[in-house]
Amino acid sequence: MTMFKLLMLKYPLRSVAWTAGHAHKVCTGIWLLSLYWPICYLLVQKYDGVFDYISYSCSFRFTSNVWKVLQPISSMILYVAPNLVVIVAAVMILAVARRMAKESRQGLKWQGVMTVC
Repeated sequence: MTMFKLLMLKYPLRSVAWTAGHAHKVCTGIWLLSLYWPICYLLVQKYDGVFDYISYSCSFRFTSNVWKVLQPISSMILYVAPNLVVIVAAVMILAVARRMAKESRQGLKWQGVMTVC
């Protein structure tokens, strides 16, 4: 959502032309990204899944040596990268808001623009 706010601020005329097809493509991409972790489970070692009938829970054992390499890469892709994107987009939104406030001649306060953003 932060990224779309930034795009709407930087390209206001293009944001009106976004269609339902564009939204469907974005949702499909997010859905496919969410399938990354379960597919890794199945591709690396599909018999490591354990179901416990006492606590009625399912867990994974990570016994393959591939996980020693795959887990840090996966955690970087799924946990660190999205947070960095959100932080960078938020900082860019603040920079755009500050520039808009400086360019305004009516004395627009950048804190007010930042609050709206």
